[in-house]
Amino acid sequence: MSDRASKALTEASLPGEPRTYDATSKRSGVPMTTLYYRDHGRRSKEEKAQGQQYLSPSEEKALESIARRRSTTNKATKPPSKNWRRMTQRRSQKKHMLQKNCMQRENAGGSVRVLEKQPMTLNQSQNQSQHQSQSQSQSQSQSEKWHGR
Repeated sequence: MSDRASKALTEASLPGEPRTYDATSKRSGVPMTTLYYRDHGRRSKEEKAQGQQYLSPSEEKALESIARRRSTTNKATKPPSKNWRRMTQRRSQKKHMLQKNCMQRENAGGSVRVLEKQPMTLNQSQNQSQHQSQSQSQSQSQSEKWHGR
């Protein structure tokens, strides 16, 4: 409770002064709406910001010391990007998934299951043969252009 509004609410009112937001506001210099919202549970901006921090203060200091040790020149170190934490989490998730897949493969006897090829239908085989003939004719025409035939 280090902000002015919380202090104004906890202070005792003067004798003969009404205990209202208006009187407290005039005495402390804090807006009435701020006093009202603080009295009804809204946190101050500082408290809200502390609750939204990615890192605790000790983690911030540790990260700062690591960054300073890595800096070999007297230039200012480049701050991490705004998404550095998310990218680190994604990398660790991918690493975890790879380890999990390897463990599953080892548990299966080290073999990899190969899917069998499904037999083609008549339409698929006709489309494939047409595609192959078109690609062969295109490659022949290109080679004729290059060789001047």
